[in-house]
Amino acid sequence: MCCTLQYVIGFNLCARWSTTPVALKATAGLRLLPEEQASNLLNAVRAVLRQYPFKLPKSPVEIMEGSDEGIYGWISVNFLLERLGGDDGAQFSVGCIDLGGWFV
Repeated sequence: MCCTLQYVIGFNLCARWSTTPVALKATAGLRLLPEEQASNLLNAVRAVLRQYPFKLPKSPVEIMEGSDEGIYGWISVNFLLERLGGDDGAQFSVGCIDLGGWFV
C-alpha cells in the first residue's frame, strides 16, 4: 500500500494533497476473517494512511458491503473501457459478473 501511495504522490501536485480524498474499502476476503483479526488489520491500514497528507473521509478504511463491491466493479470496468459518459447517446455500458476470488 505504501508503494501505491508513493506512486500517487509522484503524480499529484503537493498543493493538492490535502484536498485529494483517499479511502480504502476492503472486500470479501476481509469479511471472512475473524472480527478481531479484521479489526486489527483495518486499524493498521488506518495508521498508515494517517502518515500521508491526503484528505481522509470520516471512515477512511472499512469493509464494504457485497452490493457495493458489485457497483464499484461495474464502474471500474466501464471506466477502463471508456464506456461512461458520452454526449451522443450512443455510449452503452457493459455488464460484468464477479465470480469472487475466494471461490475461483
